[in-house]
Amino acid sequence: MILRLQPPQDQDRPYAQLDALYSYVLQGVESPGQLEKICLVFGILYFYSRGVGLFGQLMNSSQSKLEKLLELKAGDLVLLLDPVLSLIAIDERSVQIYHKSLFDYLLDPSRSGHLHLDLARVHEVAATYMLKNKISTHGQEFFFALHLHSYLTLRS
Repeated sequence: MILRLQPPQDQDRPYAQLDALYSYVLQGVESPGQLEKICLVFGILYFYSRGVGLFGQLMNSSQSKLEKLLELKAGDLVLLLDPVLSLIAIDERSVQIYHKSLFDYLLDPSRSGHLHLDLARVHEVAATYMLKNKISTHGQEFFFALHLHSYLTLRS
């Protein structure tokens, strides 16, 4: 038993205890706005880990890069992620999840429910960042078009 969480009654869900732990941690986030931004960070880290577009080709997962992408002040990422530091490691050079199973949980709506990761929203943030910063150096127009196409495809 983890943190006094009850063992699952449904034997068809092999990851039920792990899911309960992830739900417990994420439900400890105080405001819906903070939870949305935390999920955006998870989405960015997911795309970064998969080498997708802007996230895999043009940036790393450093604290300062994530703060710029999410339009946060320097140091605010640590404050934002404070409620989920049991799931994520953060230092100046990188931000990483501790275990890949977190992505599996967040990407499966049958497991994560309302905490399900909105990848279209992550693409929207990337496209908005690129437009606001007028990123137009060689090759980045392609990645912008890729993100915009993926965003529109995921939204429809």
